[in-house]
Amino acid sequence: MEMTEERFLKGMTPTEHVGRMKVNRGRFVEVMSAVEIPQEDREYFADLTSPLRVAVVTEDWCGDHVSTVPVLYRLAVESGKLDVRVFMRDESWDLADAFLPPHRRDTVPVFAFFTGGDMRWIAVFIETSRGLVPVLDGMDDAIRDSLAHLPDIRADVNDMSQETRTALRRERGLYRVNHAAEWGRVISGDFRDVVADGLSRGPNSPPAEAGTEWPVPVA
Repeated sequence: MEMTEERFLKGMTPTEHVGRMKVNRGRFVEVMSAVEIPQEDREYFADLTSPLRVAVVTEDWCGDHVSTVPVLYRLAVESGKLDVRVFMRDESWDLADAFLPPHRRDTVPVFAFFTGGDMRWIAVFIETSRGLVPVLDGMDDAIRDSLAHLPDIRADVNDMSQETRTALRRERGLYRVNHAAEWGRVISGDFRDVVADGLSRGPNSPPAEAGTEWPVPVA
């Protein structure tokens, strides 16, 4: 994938992105405030010889967007070594196709890391940390247990009453905020590890990869 500087700079800055958010903005800001970047991660990025550029392809409605993107924004501010630009997936399908395998082209968020000078693609991080998948898979069960007083809480979301759907959506957001510090430490560490892996590779090597994995569908 050849990401040019011209294309990269057409993306939104984090500040511009947050300013235009119409969905999940409140929760996103709450998560960003609660995130804690470990000192070792902050120092790793701060000590980089040259800043990196990060293209983020995302959509504001996505739950993993609310949990994962704020970590990068905090890391960028605290390290001073990440130039971040944001592209909405539905307006940037060419980037989604470039950064993701075909069977995952709908996945958001995705983070592509580039060297600052020659825009060499060194790493890609997909969706969220692999180690958080079991926790996230259990999140809905925990929330539904806490809302057991609602008679249709075990129903499919499409079959729930509006009251129950609203309560479930609210509790999902609160759950992500309440776990932001814990999850942020995991995500930040994985950002550091995949970048370190990518920078250690030769100029003709494929980018390092991290984040969630989906099996390739069997034809």
